[in-house]
Amino acid sequence: MKKYLAVAVILLFIGVSFAPSINANISKEMVEFTTEICGLDGGKQTVKLIREEAEEVDVLFKSIRERLNETETREEAEEIFKEAVVELDKYGLLGGLSVEQARQIVTVNYENHKLMELLKTIYQKYKGAIDENRNLLCFIAGTTNRTNFDSQLELFCGRILFLLGCFGPIFFKNKFPLYTIFILGYFLLDFFNSFNPMSAASRINLGGERGGGWHPEFVDFYAHGWIVTTGLLGTQRYEGMMQGGLPIYGSGTIFDGYIYKFFPGVLGFTGLHIYNPIQSKHFYLGSALWVKINTEPPWL
Repeated sequence: MKKYLAVAVILLFIGVSFAPSINANISKEMVEFTTEICGLDGGKQTVKLIREEAEEVDVLFKSIRERLNETETREEAEEIFKEAVVELDKYGLLGGLSVEQARQIVTVNYENHKLMELLKTIYQKYKGAIDENRNLLCFIAGTTNRTNFDSQLELFCGRILFLLGCFGPIFFKNKFPLYTIFILGYFLLDFFNSFNPMSAASRINLGGERGGGWHPEFVDFYAHGWIVTTGLLGTQRYEGMMQGGLPIYGSGTIFDGYIYKFFPGVLGFTGLHIYNPIQSKHFYLGSALWVKINTEPPWL
């Protein structure tokens, strides 16, 4: 028994001696974040953070949400956003921008004060015809999954190539190689968009439809998370399951044998888009021209 006890004590001391190094390795586990600058200075940058720092970024956006939920004016929201930019800079998540440059991009939609006053006048006149699940010229912050970002360059080129692909046989008298290039180009634009350095006035898609493969009928899928906007129509809050509700055509892609059609929820987004691939979370902070998000499934 004494021998067994001695062996147990030795193993215990060995385990205790290795525990700090094990905990250190866990804390040093790296998480890769990608920051996309959605604006005129568009670009992407990848940063690796330790797991504790990654959790702190998540906590930071939760605190932004809590503070925005207590605000009702654009001026209060703007101050919160400026402070958030300083915090994000501590983790190197400004995409290579300085704090001042990032602040300008995040709040760029409020530089034209005359336009803001004109739109406010129009809104006061017709606000009875505007529903509550939308906002205009607003600050926007959110954390969601199943989210897709489009740039206006990709959208414009995609429409042109799609039309040429559809009507190519007529215009080019069935010259196979010529119009086939346009069709292939349309699908390659989704890949191109992942590296697009000109993501000015981006569009944010939330949820959409999926079909093809073993399921030829399209089935809805939803983004999940939270979004807060503060703008011309006050403060709007969205939480839980949601889909983009803008009355405009969404982009699409083919992945793993399925066709995905995305639903636009935010138009004219300018700001920071931070992506955590491990959790499939999209963090975004900036301003938008037009937001419309549906939070209730169609069967409710």
